[in-house]
Amino acid sequence: MTKKLTFLWIVLLGALSLHGQWSTNPAVNNVICNLAGEQAIPKVAVCPNGDIYVGYFSSESGNYNVRLQRLDGLGNILWTSGGILISNNPQETWLTDWDMTADPANHAILVFNDIRNGNTNVYAYRIAPDGSFVWGANGVALSNNSSFNAAAKVIATNAGNIVAAWMSDEVIIMQKINPAGVVQWGPAGITISATNSLTWPQMMPVGTDEFFMKYYDDSGAGWSPTRHVYAQKYNSSGTGIWSTPAVISNAGGISAQTQILPFISDNNGGFYMAWDDDRDNNLLANSWVQHINASGQAVFQANGVAVSTEGTMNHWYPELGLPTGSQEVYVFWNEINGNQDQWGIMAQKFSATGLRLWTDNGMTLIPVSSTDYYPMAGRNTATDMVLFVEEYSGGVNSFIKAMRVATDGSFVWTPFLKPVSTVNSQKIHTSISTLYNAQWVLAWEDTRNGTSDIYAQNLSLDGLPGPVAFGTLSGTITLNGGFGAVTDALVQAGSYTTHPNASGFFTFNLPVGTYNLSASLSGYNPASQPNLAVIQNQTTTANLTLNAIPVGKIEGDVTIINGIGSVWNVTITAGTVTAHPNVAGHYSMLVS
Repeated sequence: MTKKLTFLWIVLLGALSLHGQWSTNPAVNNVICNLAGEQAIPKVAVCPNGDIYVGYFSSESGNYNVRLQRLDGLGNILWTSGGILISNNPQETWLTDWDMTADPANHAILVFNDIRNGNTNVYAYRIAPDGSFVWGANGVALSNNSSFNAAAKVIATNAGNIVAAWMSDEVIIMQKINPAGVVQWGPAGITISATNSLTWPQMMPVGTDEFFMKYYDDSGAGWSPTRHVYAQKYNSSGTGIWSTPAVISNAGGISAQTQILPFISDNNGGFYMAWDDDRDNNLLANSWVQHINASGQAVFQANGVAVSTEGTMNHWYPELGLPTGSQEVYVFWNEINGNQDQWGIMAQKFSATGLRLWTDNGMTLIPVSSTDYYPMAGRNTATDMVLFVEEYSGGVNSFIKAMRVATDGSFVWTPFLKPVSTVNSQKIHTSISTLYNAQWVLAWEDTRNGTSDIYAQNLSLDGLPGPVAFGTLSGTITLNGGFGAVTDALVQAGSYTTHPNASGFFTFNLPVGTYNLSASLSGYNPASQPNLAVIQNQTTTANLTLNAIPVGKIEGDVTIINGIGSVWNVTITAGTVTAHPNVAGHYSMLVS
């Protein structure tokens, strides 16, 4: 009976597509959750298969519960209205930040703190696409102490493991969890400490099972610290790889309110980071950028390069852009006067050595005026960048818009600002995905109905909301020889990846276009098919065979004692490998 009920629950989760696809109207958007209480702090995670998770807090019966919703790439809601309940364990009456990601197997990973055991501790959950709780109904406890453990961050490594890091009073604690939910770094994790307080970790996966972690070293008063920025690269065992942490900036001047920084891969084993500070204490902030290479060395000048040398305005809230393959990094920021009642958006382009290329003052994208614009997030395409901005309409209400900027600073879209949400309401805690399936996905808190609800919207590469046209690419991977498991094969179509099932079958739901299909597996020669057309609402079929790489040699001589047959017509077989002797009867074969 239990098995039947479980199956029914999974079917219901998979079948409940209760809402329509992505709205094509920025004055409408898509409701993710509008339950009676307040909904807060949404997070967006996009899966390798193109599905989307949106997680959030939901105020219910006096407690902030955690809920999760799943959508497909077209914007169809796949789970029950309001999302599935992840946790109703006791929570603080005020909320700290939390985090979510998607792992290579299309599962959602959520990490957050609550007070279920009387103290503020951190817990992790792994939720499967069918809504089942892989790590149990109460997740995995990552901390169990009397310290204040909060503001966790989480990543999935390319090996499929999960790494979480959080603040615990004056130190940072890291923990690694394998896909089965077993902690890897001891029951208490790995503590990172220093003479001063270490705060606000951020992580980025690199290599197979390694990661970068940025953190602050804070001294002085907690409300006004002297804040320096460092980073370290850690191996799969949680040991620092660089002999000393990389110094991002020890110039000071970073405010206590500056917590999470723009932090992107350089696609060459290093990263870029941007921030603002008032290091010269003149009550005017500047924005800075630093490039750290794979060896942990600063490529740009010590403490970063200023985005602008203009000396009468604040250069605040930087965001980063880096088109695929670019050696030049782009920074966008808020240009704000000293009275903070005039706002604009500027941009700067930096060479590979850190030289400002758009004059010393940068390029104007939105001129300074009495209209309050705020840069929300920079995102990349294969050839240029997109900057999401808030345009305030007076008070706390705002609209969400986006611009696509070419590498020469020109605008790609007409008009240059495209609307994402034109509802005149308060919008906070916006979470924005990276580009996937030719679209970005945003989720935010929205007060259009009074209390705060969660809304979402996609935006296509053309700057339009609404479903992106999709087709299907599927086929079968066959292993010829060897001892590999077909489920371990990596199948790739463009930038999209998946693994076959036990029968070798794979499928992609892809934006229409032309793709190069490839498959690879350790111990086998890779295989590929180029220029496969994916057509809207149609299925393109392509099959690939992976041939085992020979790992041994068998050789010998064949002699025909009686008869009149030719020795070169003899067939020698070893497993799936065959060979024929030469005219002298000698044969040689490589086998796996």
